Amino acid sequence: MRAWSAEGCGNTFLVLLEQEQSKALEFFDKLRRNNLWNFDSGLLLSESSCGTAMRVLERDGSESMMCGNGVRVVAAILDRLGIPRVVQTSEALLSVERISDNYVVPLKTRRQELSLQKLAHPFGILPLDIIVVAGEPHAVIWVPDVQKVPLHLWGPLVTSIANCTVLSSHGSGLLHVRTFERGVLKETQSCGTGAVAAATYVYQHSLQSRKTFNVLMGEHRLTVVCEGDGALLSGVVHVAENYTFF
Repeated sequence: MRAWSAEGCGNTFLVLLEQEQSKALEFFDKLRRNNLWNFDSGLLLSESSCGTAMRVLERDGSESMMCGNGVRVVAAILDRLGIPRVVQTSEALLSVERISDNYVVPLKTRRQELSLQKLAHPFGILPLDIIVVAGEPHAVIWVPDVQKVPLHLWGPLVTSIANCTVLSSHGSGLLHVRTFERGVLKETQSCGTGAVAAATYVYQHSLQSRKTFNVLMGEHRLTVVCEGDGALLSGVVHVAENYTFF
């Protein structure tokens, strides 16, 4: 088994490459039981007939459909191994492009009608959209200032059906975004699918007359280009220089 610690625009990962998945799953379970889960998500890789299969394992024992930053991290690892940057998820087969230090992944998006359409807060009711990014749902809420939102309270209200992503936009293609991730059970420093969901919300509602957005999540910046029924997500990734055998 090979392991890498990696980070994609603030999203932290432990990545395991292991064909015998039961062995890797047991290792992740051991980390949970011993409170050693000191990263956002675990990524389990194995060979597949189409490319490299990726599973996204979460702190609470659940499994996510997609992780945008995770796919980009995996692409960087595949580069190191001399393997084509083709990643198979439960929803899609993704070919990741590298442009300088950035890894660019195409992700399909769609709106989904669900019963949860509004979120109460101290000053009234806020409407929300459910935007699904490559299988991963986000409840997207536009707010005047993302820093004034009690995301630690809002997040648990919607995690039964979606991640909770808040967004504020003031023109010039810059979006301020925060995401409370289900599975992780907290706000993460960055979320690739959350960035895409926020940009898609702005694009579909014609809140800005553009299709390219710089998404600022805390101190971390991602770029999203909306096009048709999908988007391109790009940003830098960092992978530990050394890997470890278990």
